[in-house]
Amino acid sequence: MEFQDGVLLITDSISVNAAVVVWALQHFSVELKDLRIITQASLLEGSLSFESSSLSTIISISEKPGFHNQLWLLELAKVLKPSGSVFLQEPCLFDENKEIVMRESRASLERNLLFAGFYSVESFECLDHSAEIDCSPQSFELIAIKAKRPLDTDTSFVLQKRPMQKTENPATGVVHPQIEVMDDLIDEDTLLIVEDLKKPDFPLGLYFRPD
Repeated sequence: MEFQDGVLLITDSISVNAAVVVWALQHFSVELKDLRIITQASLLEGSLSFESSSLSTIISISEKPGFHNQLWLLELAKVLKPSGSVFLQEPCLFDENKEIVMRESRASLERNLLFAGFYSVESFECLDHSAEIDCSPQSFELIAIKAKRPLDTDTSFVLQKRPMQKTENPATGVVHPQIEVMDDLIDEDTLLIVEDLKKPDFPLGLYFRPD
């Protein structure tokens, strides 16, 4: 779908609260033509029909907890422009121990954002979409978090090597090389970069060297 620099409002509800639409238009100073709305987002199966790096802002509001899993956040990151913003809101359901459940739910959502490559994760004021949430007989509180997509997601990190110094053992007179930093032990040619992770045959998993 061709849509550049606009604001995308997503919800897994059948409809979106008008107050949320008004907030989006006013908060981001955009006209109605620059706003796209998608309802029943759970039917999309985690895929958005927008070009990569085409959207400046995404607002994703869920009526169910756990909607913003890591796969969904990766899809949001893909269609966001570098430095683009994402605003997430979902309910946290609880019977008791409200503070503990809220803290764990927020930590889980923040962790998913970080794993999906977002940064500058922080809270923002919750939007009113309580009417769309059916949580009976449980109680709920809304969790609202915003974050940014990095400026450059294809940056590889190169470690700088420092010259190896030599020290002399005063007892034996033998000169030994001294390693000041771990960088001296790292071969830059073996470092992984982002492009390596995109290769289809890159093995995902952990390797353990037997003792």
